[in-house]
Amino acid sequence: MTAINTNYKNDISTIEAIEEQLKNIADAGFSHVHWSHDWMGEYIYGNSEMVKNYRK
Repeated sequence: MTAINTNYKNDISTIEAIEEQLKNIADAGFSHVHWSHDWMGEYIYGNSEMVKNYRK
């Protein structure tokens, strides 16, 4: 397993740019991402956002 923190190139503002960033990370051989964009921002994840992937 290889991982990267997504503060790399963190000036993205569109879904397309996020998809490009994730593709570049995967193409570089990383298999996991610690997603921490806007970690000091006002956005708070809801319970459904935090647990929905665990229920698959």
